[in-house]
Amino acid sequence: NADKSLQELLLQYMDERKAERSDWSAYGKQSGSIGDLKKVSSAICYLQNHNITSLETLDTLLQNANSKLASIRNSTRANERRMKEITNILGAFEAIEKLSPIHEKYVKIGWKTAKEKYANAHQTELDEYNKAFRYLKKQGIDTSFNKDAYKGEYRTLECKCRKDKLELEAVQKEIMPLKEIRYYVSKVIPIDEPAELIEQPKPSIADKLKKSKEKSVQSEQHRAEIHKKRSDELE
Repeated sequence: NADKSLQELLLQYMDERKAERSDWSAYGKQSGSIGDLKKVSSAICYLQNHNITSLETLDTLLQNANSKLASIRNSTRANERRMKEITNILGAFEAIEKLSPIHEKYVKIGWKTAKEKYANAHQTELDEYNKAFRYLKKQGIDTSFNKDAYKGEYRTLECKCRKDKLELEAVQKEIMPLKEIRYYVSKVIPIDEPAELIEQPKPSIADKLKKSKEKSVQSEQHRAEIHKKRSDELE
């Protein structure tokens, strides 16, 4: 199987699907065969149009497309985190601007009793002011920062996110036929891992049988050693 071309593997997939329908009704068999023929014909046309002849090439294209998807998603997440941060910064600054008169009046009150009375009457506003002030301080920003610069950065990131979304949709559209073809092939050559995780060619059937035989021999040797050890202990 591994030595067959992708086109041959797709035709084999269609044959195996046909065999699975041996006990179906005549209508079911015909309907299933027509559906498979359409899918496989479309897949073969795609392979020919994109000059994809081997499973290795198909897996490489899938890996590249998945890497691109991951890169776009990482970029989008980073930009969205920064946009959220800017929103919080601007929100904190607006709170300080709005509540500054109340805070300044509180600071200027000299009498302790009067100050406590004013604080009790405006506890919510003063707490909000202090929270916003501490947040900006934690970000290393003073209250004289340039709001327009942050707003400009936000708009730039917003544009990048829109661009990333379009690019993501394009790559997802590009990857769909590759994933479908890889799925069909996996029914002929079973795989242990999803196609996007394959980095090395899968071992041949001969290699798998050899490895299985080696494990069996090792297991038998292990059992013999345990048996001998128990016999020695009984003597």
